[in-house]
Amino acid sequence: MARAQRSGWKKMPEEVRRAAILAAAGAAFGELGFEKASVQDIAERAGLTKGGVYFHFESKEALRTALLKGVAAEASAVLARVEPGVGAEDPAAALLGLMEEMARALGGAGMSAVKLMELANGEGGEGRAALMALYVAFHGALADLIGEAQAAGKATRRLPPATLARLLLAVFDGLHMQAELVAEQIDRAAGVPALLEAAVRKLLLEEAA
Repeated sequence: MARAQRSGWKKMPEEVRRAAILAAAGAAFGELGFEKASVQDIAERAGLTKGGVYFHFESKEALRTALLKGVAAEASAVLARVEPGVGAEDPAAALLGLMEEMARALGGAGMSAVKLMELANGEGGEGRAALMALYVAFHGALADLIGEAQAAGKATRRLPPATLARLLLAVFDGLHMQAELVAEQIDRAAGVPALLEAAVRKLLLEEAA
């Protein structure tokens, strides 16, 4: 049976309607995977008819690209808010705060990090390019904070900022993926932040203390 269009849908602003459909797509892709999720699945989660979805997005592939680009844009906004010099004031707080905000932004589509990367690799176009560019910028922001901390004598100088940032980014990705794959071993809410803090202090700050 066809689902009736949700009440008040046509009166909502365009951006609100698109955001609701993208949120439903993220939930469907996260639960079912891109290949198995249908436009009907997305429509049902959004409380719409399939026609309501197709009015805004021409295909499931277009939804995937828009979803990836939206995640990248939201996370890029987090990076844009990083203020110059904060790495020299309190390196641990600056680095951990940035990683926490980025984790929240990357999970904003309602998908796990593993599913998000699977979606990007399957798309292979503008969405994947946007996400990869985001990771380059994320690495750069971490390196800038580490460089500021080193210049202030508050972080180890054993390795250059870019190398330390790459190591920290690998820890960030690895912990979040482990929290999804072996959730019984790592608690995302408490375990991941605690382990990230331990990594920051061991990799960057212990020698400078």
